[in-house]
Amino acid sequence: MTSMSPPRALEVLQSDSHPYSATVGLHIEPGRAGSGVRFRLDFDPRLIPLYIYKTAGHFSDAMTQYILHALDKGLYGWQVTDCVVTMNECDYYIGDGATKRVLPTPRTTAADFRKLTPLVLMEALRQAGTVVCQPMARVRLELPAPRMGDVLSALARLGAATRAPLLDAELSVVTALLPSAQVRSLQEQLPGLTGGEGVLDTSFGGYEPVHGSLPRR
Repeated sequence: MTSMSPPRALEVLQSDSHPYSATVGLHIEPGRAGSGVRFRLDFDPRLIPLYIYKTAGHFSDAMTQYILHALDKGLYGWQVTDCVVTMNECDYYIGDGATKRVLPTPRTTAADFRKLTPLVLMEALRQAGTVVCQPMARVRLELPAPRMGDVLSALARLGAATRAPLLDAELSVVTALLPSAQVRSLQEQLPGLTGGEGVLDTSFGGYEPVHGSLPRR
């Protein structure tokens, strides 16, 4: 995810925009690669509904689970990873205060926070400019030098980013970053491209954003 400032989303208790008896405000920002999902609270702790969750720790644990469940599918059906989610707004209704609605406002329950949190989080993700990333494979090919042109053309068709090859009179070494989904196709084409003399090694190459239409599932 990329953003100049942490994207914020807020749904307020007794609002006409949702039916839940809770206020949830969240902002989300990128974490460092491999850091996973972190959740933190940043509001007046007196606004934690202790009559539901008993302790601030239990509330934080419950909110973390609501958020992890929502991030498991994200906006496009793919897991969202390596981000920091901060809850900066919280409120609830216990049935003894003023209400802005003509109809009575229900007493807040855990279900209100559980159902409202994913809605707020998805709006924060939309603001964050979330992208879908795909796993990449780092490939190294050893092949007869006269076959290099055919191999480079095949790698280009498969969407690989290829480095300048190492050349000598008989042998070429080509390294490239290739979408993992295309490795099998490369393996199947390699014997024909190299006259059966190509050698392929692969290793995990990290993740890269998908270009063009984002795949959904």
